[in-house]
Amino acid sequence: MAFNNLPGIIVNTVDGGLVSAAPPQDHSILIIGTCDQGVINQPYQVTNRATAALQFGLNGNLIRSMEECAANSDNVILFRMGAQPQVLAGIGVETGTTPTPGFSLSFGQATATSATDYKIWYKAGVVAVYYQGDLEYSNDPLQTTDNGDITVAGSISGNTGLQIGTGASATFANANAGTTHTVTASGFSTAAAAVKELARKKKAIAARRMG
Repeated sequence: MAFNNLPGIIVNTVDGGLVSAAPPQDHSILIIGTCDQGVINQPYQVTNRATAALQFGLNGNLIRSMEECAANSDNVILFRMGAQPQVLAGIGVETGTTPTPGFSLSFGQATATSATDYKIWYKAGVVAVYYQGDLEYSNDPLQTTDNGDITVAGSISGNTGLQIGTGASATFANANAGTTHTVTASGFSTAAAAVKELARKKKAIAARRMG
């Protein structure tokens, strides 16, 4: 006798993602386009279109072109062009009686908001760079960090120059956004005032040399 209505638990296993992705079968299509985020200047093999859209975002023509080509090929390669990493130069430059050459930082993320996503703290040969709240680079002995996102040109140690950020410690709270540095070490309230003073010092040095 069959009992079809007895209480119990029925387990139904649905295999939705345990199959390995099949290798591309079609000839490759290279799409060179623009967007405002994602890896730059290197080929990106599309294995999942949704993942690619998260990587590069929906602005620009790169993902739109991918969707148009995906109907005809399963072997699509994306290449983001027209983007250059941001560079902040002249950190730690001092043109006074004891000059220091300073150094520059190149930032790995090239997005529409990276100018404000990065925050920087610098004082007397110590620098810290944060990206969206996470410490990416620091030569502070208390928190030495290098996650490979920041490229340094020049030597950091030994420089003096004007402070970037506030306070005496290289914390995220004391750091400033990359485009809105507040220079405080010599009493300047804005970066423009600091640049003006540096130009005045350079003119004074040049005048002494000519004399």
